[in-house]
Amino acid sequence: LIPDEPEPFDPDEAALKVLDTAYSEGTEINDPSVYEDMELSPEEKEQVLDLLSMQVEYEPAFGSRTFDEMESMSNQVIVSEHLESIELTRTATLQAIRHATSCASIERMHMLQRHIELSFSLEGVNDAYAETVEDIAADADPNMTLFMVMKQFGLGIMTARMVLNRMSGQ
Repeated sequence: LIPDEPEPFDPDEAALKVLDTAYSEGTEINDPSVYEDMELSPEEKEQVLDLLSMQVEYEPAFGSRTFDEMESMSNQVIVSEHLESIELTRTATLQAIRHATSCASIERMHMLQRHIELSFSLEGVNDAYAETVEDIAADADPNMTLFMVMKQFGLGIMTARMVLNRMSGQ
C-alpha cells in the first residue's frame, strides 16, 4: 500500500471551513478555537486570515446581473439570519453570509458585505427602480423597518433602502 498523499493546502477551502466552524460555534473568525482542529501552519493560518479580511472593489451598477445577485443574496442573508438590527450593525458577518447563501466564493461574500455597507449611503431612488419603489412605498406601513420591508416585499437591501427613502420624502 502507498500512503495517501496529503491534500495540497487550499486557502479558499480552509477559509470556508473557518466560516462554517465559526458559525456553528458562534464565534468570530479570528477566535483561536476555530483553528485548533485544522492543523494549519502559521503561514497557512495567515493566508486564511488574509483572505477573510481582504478588501474588494465594488460599486453597485444598478440593474446589472451582479447587482441583482447581490440584492437577492442580501435578502437571503438578512431575512434568513433574522438580522433585524441591520440598520444599527450596517453589515453582515462572513459567517452569516456563508450560512445563508452557501456561497463558495470568499470574494463574492466580501462583495455582498460591501453591497450591504454601501446601501446605507444611498440617497433618493435610482431612476430604473422608481416605478417599483413608488408602488411598494404606497403599500408599505410608514413605521416599517428596513428588515420588515425586505422581508414583507422580498426586496434586496438597496431596493428596500430606496423604498424607505421614498417613504421619508427623498
